[in-house]
Amino acid sequence: MRAMRRPARPGEGRATRAVRRCLPVVGLLLAGCVGLGPRPESSRFYMLTPIAAEDGAGGTAGGPSVRVGLGPVILPGYLDRTTLVRRVGTNQLQLSASDRWAEPLPEAFAHVLQQNLITLLGGRVVLYPWSLGTEVDTRVNVEVLRFEPGRDGGADLAARWTVRDASGARLVTRESQVTEPASGGDTESAVAAMSRALATLSGEIASGVRDHAAADSSPRR
Repeated sequence: MRAMRRPARPGEGRATRAVRRCLPVVGLLLAGCVGLGPRPESSRFYMLTPIAAEDGAGGTAGGPSVRVGLGPVILPGYLDRTTLVRRVGTNQLQLSASDRWAEPLPEAFAHVLQQNLITLLGGRVVLYPWSLGTEVDTRVNVEVLRFEPGRDGGADLAARWTVRDASGARLVTRESQVTEPASGGDTESAVAAMSRALATLSGEIASGVRDHAAADSSPRR
């Protein structure tokens, strides 16, 4: 006795064939979703390095103690990011796909400059905005015009800085241009060159602050 076959419903054959045609597409979509899962982190993070304590003058023995207010320290907008920027042409910049700063560059620049000045001057250096009631003898404003490595990793730093007295009166304004070659073309060498360039700028600013402190401490006739 033959089993009785259920009569096909109207349109059922076409629907089944449509489902079968869709199965490969669904499989591809599922495979794609699997590939969109979390991927291993490929970013590399870098930090600027302050000068070593043994490299600083630590102030002049018997010289005047300085109390410096540092800031504002301003960087151009194109550097206000965590992604490392390289200059690849006169009017062209390149953002790295994987090399990043461990903290935003404007903050890192100000913090390392502060540490460098403390090491070089041997006094107290506070960052802007300092607390109400904090006494400073000298104020230093810094406007960074450019600060990035080039194609070869060498660092270019241009900054305009002003030394003011406690009242805010301008004493001197200078512009520093620093070029520091890199020991290699990799990012680590480029960041090391940037740290050395910042150390050079710190030394120039420290000299300006010392000149002001010496002038203030000299006997007036």
